Amino acid sequence: MNSCITYPFLFGIITILSLAFPQIIKAQSNNDVFIMSSVGGLVNMSKNCEVNIKFNTLSIQLYPNPVVAKTNLKILNPPSINENFKISIWGVDGFKITSGKATGQDLFQGLPLDLSMLLDGTYFIQIESGKYTDAIKFIKNNN
Repeated sequence: MNSCITYPFLFGIITILSLAFPQIIKAQSNNDVFIMSSVGGLVNMSKNCEVNIKFNTLSIQLYPNPVVAKTNLKILNPPSINENFKISIWGVDGFKITSGKATGQDLFQGLPLDLSMLLDGTYFIQIESGKYTDAIKFIKNNN
């Protein structure tokens, strides 16, 4: 198609759409609100997306690393000693291997973990609560 015909044609389509659906233009000019719709921007149909979880703020320590059989898990920046945490061990393939629970007090003092059941390889320990999520990579080496 000739470019002399293409550009005026596209400009005409955009002009017709902006006149027929002014809410689309209005929705795109609102930068403070996330608007999602299968039809386009709809007036008064917006949701604010806010995440209140703090990532990577616990300062996890795992020692010794590489792990032979037993290791100690500790956090240096505990939010609250009474907060409940879920501890999960993940493989690099994205599958959860095991999980357990601990309090902020347990993690601040140092939590001994028995990881003798793991094969040699690279793994992740994830610590999460309602407010915090943190993870650390470790190596399991039976030698």
